[in-house]
Amino acid sequence: MELKTTVEKRGVEETRAGKTFHYTPSNIQNASNVPLFDFYIRDKLPDEAVRLEKVWTGEWSQRAKLGFEIRTNKKTGWRTVKEGLLSTVNNEIDCSRSALGLAAGEYVTEFRLVFQEEIQPGFHDLAGPEVEVQVRETVKDGQKFVNKVDVGGLYGGE
Repeated sequence: MELKTTVEKRGVEETRAGKTFHYTPSNIQNASNVPLFDFYIRDKLPDEAVRLEKVWTGEWSQRAKLGFEIRTNKKTGWRTVKEGLLSTVNNEIDCSRSALGLAAGEYVTEFRLVFQEEIQPGFHDLAGPEVEVQVRETVKDGQKFVNKVDVGGLYGGE
Protein backbone atom coordinates (compact mmCIF):
# COMPACT_ATOMS: atom_id res chain seq x y z
CA MET A 1 0.00 0.00 0.00
CA GLU A 2 1.29 3.44 -0.98
CA LEU A 3 -0.43 6.64 0.19
CA LYS A 4 0.41 9.69 -1.91
CA THR A 5 -1.26 12.89 -3.09
CA THR A 6 0.02 15.69 -5.29
CA VAL A 7 -0.72 19.39 -5.83
CA GLU A 8 0.96 22.33 -7.55
CA LYS A 9 -0.02 25.99 -7.52
CA ARG A 10 0.27 28.68 -10.18
CA GLY A 11 -0.46 32.37 -9.92
CA VAL A 12 0.87 35.88 -10.23
CA GLU A 13 4.24 36.82 -8.82
CA GLU A 14 3.50 40.50 -8.33
CA THR A 15 0.35 42.50 -7.69
CA ARG A 16 -0.75 45.72 -6.01
CA ALA A 17 -2.94 46.80 -3.13
CA GLY A 18 -6.60 46.83 -4.13
CA LYS A 19 -6.13 44.55 -7.14
CA THR A 20 -7.92 41.26 -7.74
CA PHE A 21 -5.99 38.24 -8.99
CA HIS A 22 -6.54 34.54 -9.69
CA TYR A 23 -4.45 31.48 -8.96
CA THR A 24 -4.95 27.82 -9.79
CA PRO A 25 -4.02 24.74 -7.81
CA SER A 26 -3.28 22.01 -10.37
CA ASN A 27 -1.85 18.51 -10.76
CA ILE A 28 -4.14 17.53 -7.88
CA GLN A 29 -4.25 13.78 -7.63
CA ASN A 30 -4.82 10.72 -5.52
CA ALA A 31 -1.50 9.15 -6.50
CA SER A 32 -2.04 6.37 -3.94
CA ASN A 33 -2.64 2.76 -4.99
CA VAL A 34 -5.73 2.62 -2.73
CA PRO A 35 -8.97 4.65 -2.57
CA LEU A 36 -9.09 7.63 -0.19
CA PHE A 37 -12.03 8.94 1.82
CA ASP A 38 -12.59 12.60 2.72
CA PHE A 39 -10.19 13.62 -0.05
CA TYR A 40 -9.64 17.37 0.24
CA ILE A 41 -7.87 20.39 -1.21
CA ARG A 42 -7.19 22.99 1.50
CA ASP A 43 -5.99 26.56 1.06
CA LYS A 44 -4.71 28.68 3.96
CA LEU A 45 -4.94 32.31 2.92
CA PRO A 46 -2.41 35.00 3.87
CA ASP A 47 -5.18 36.94 5.61
CA GLU A 48 -2.88 39.85 6.36
CA ALA A 49 -2.75 40.45 2.60
CA VAL A 50 -5.86 39.13 0.80
CA ARG A 51 -9.59 38.50 1.07
CA LEU A 52 -11.32 35.60 -0.67
CA GLU A 53 -13.77 36.63 -3.42
CA LYS A 54 -14.67 33.50 -5.44
CA VAL A 55 -13.75 29.85 -5.86
CA TRP A 56 -14.39 27.62 -8.87
CA THR A 57 -14.34 23.93 -7.95
CA GLY A 58 -12.76 22.67 -11.19
CA GLU A 59 -13.70 19.52 -13.08
CA TRP A 60 -12.52 16.08 -12.03
CA SER A 61 -11.83 12.65 -13.54
CA GLN A 62 -14.34 10.83 -11.30
CA ARG A 63 -17.96 11.79 -10.79
CA ALA A 64 -18.40 12.47 -7.06
CA LYS A 65 -20.13 14.88 -4.75
CA LEU A 66 -18.10 17.53 -2.99
CA GLY A 67 -18.57 20.21 -0.39
CA PHE A 68 -17.08 23.64 0.20
CA GLU A 69 -16.07 24.53 3.76
CA ILE A 70 -14.55 27.62 5.37
CA ARG A 71 -12.85 28.74 8.56
CA THR A 72 -12.92 32.38 9.60
CA ASN A 73 -11.05 34.67 11.95
CA LYS A 74 -14.04 34.56 14.33
CA LYS A 75 -14.67 30.78 14.40
CA THR A 76 -12.18 27.92 14.70
CA GLY A 77 -14.24 25.02 13.33
CA TRP A 78 -15.05 24.23 9.71
CA ARG A 79 -18.38 25.56 8.43
CA THR A 80 -20.03 23.88 5.43
CA VAL A 81 -21.11 26.48 2.88
CA LYS A 82 -22.08 24.15 0.01
CA GLU A 83 -22.48 20.40 -0.24
CA GLY A 84 -23.58 17.93 -2.88
CA LEU A 85 -21.82 19.80 -5.71
CA LEU A 86 -20.92 17.60 -8.68
CA SER A 87 -17.25 17.11 -9.49
CA THR A 88 -18.02 17.02 -13.23
CA VAL A 89 -19.24 20.66 -13.11
CA ASN A 90 -16.98 23.67 -12.55
CA ASN A 91 -19.12 25.21 -9.80
CA GLU A 92 -18.66 28.93 -9.04
CA ILE A 93 -18.90 29.84 -5.35
CA ASP A 94 -19.40 33.46 -4.33
CA CYS A 95 -17.27 34.06 -1.23
CA SER A 96 -18.25 37.65 -0.53
CA ARG A 97 -19.13 38.55 3.06
CA SER A 98 -22.82 38.80 2.21
CA ALA A 99 -22.94 35.50 0.29
CA LEU A 100 -21.25 33.64 3.16
CA GLY A 101 -23.29 35.41 5.85
CA LEU A 102 -20.21 36.69 7.66
CA ALA A 103 -20.42 39.17 10.52
CA ALA A 104 -18.85 42.63 10.42
CA GLY A 105 -15.07 42.23 10.63
CA GLU A 106 -15.26 38.50 9.88
CA TYR A 107 -13.32 37.04 6.93
CA VAL A 108 -12.25 33.66 5.55
CA THR A 109 -8.83 32.47 6.74
CA GLU A 110 -8.89 29.10 4.96
CA PHE A 111 -11.17 27.00 2.83
CA ARG A 112 -11.31 23.48 1.47
CA LEU A 113 -13.08 21.37 -1.11
CA VAL A 114 -13.98 18.00 0.42
CA PHE A 115 -15.06 15.06 -1.72
CA GLN A 116 -17.92 13.26 -0.01
CA GLU A 117 -17.35 9.86 -1.63
CA GLU A 118 -14.55 7.31 -1.99
CA ILE A 119 -11.92 8.70 -4.39
CA GLN A 120 -10.18 6.10 -6.54
CA PRO A 121 -6.45 5.83 -7.27
CA GLY A 122 -5.54 8.03 -10.24
CA PHE A 123 -8.31 10.55 -9.49
CA HIS A 124 -7.16 13.95 -10.77
CA ASP A 125 -8.26 17.39 -11.90
CA LEU A 126 -9.22 17.80 -15.56
CA ALA A 127 -9.55 21.56 -15.13
CA GLY A 128 -8.14 22.57 -11.77
CA PRO A 129 -9.92 24.74 -9.25
CA GLU A 130 -9.47 28.50 -9.51
CA VAL A 131 -9.36 31.04 -6.70
CA GLU A 132 -10.01 34.78 -6.89
CA VAL A 133 -8.74 37.04 -4.12
CA GLN A 134 -8.52 40.78 -3.61
CA VAL A 135 -5.35 42.31 -2.24
CA ARG A 136 -6.02 44.43 0.84
CA GLU A 137 -5.42 48.17 0.60
CA THR A 138 -3.07 47.90 3.60
CA VAL A 139 -0.50 45.85 1.65
CA LYS A 140 2.71 47.86 1.25
CA ASP A 141 4.98 48.04 -1.80
CA GLY A 142 7.42 45.12 -1.69
CA GLN A 143 5.43 43.20 0.93
CA LYS A 144 5.64 39.46 0.35
CA PHE A 145 2.85 37.01 1.07
CA VAL A 146 2.11 33.42 0.19
CA ASN A 147 -0.82 31.05 0.60
CA LYS A 148 -0.43 27.40 1.52
CA VAL A 149 -2.25 24.69 -0.43
CA ASP A 150 -2.30 21.03 0.53
CA VAL A 151 -4.17 17.88 -0.46
CA GLY A 152 -4.97 14.82 1.63
CA GLY A 153 -7.41 12.08 2.45
CA LEU A 154 -8.05 9.12 4.73
CA TYR A 155 -7.36 5.42 4.30
CA GLY A 156 -8.25 2.98 7.05
CA GLY A 157 -9.03 5.87 9.39
CA GLU A 158 -5.59 7.46 8.99
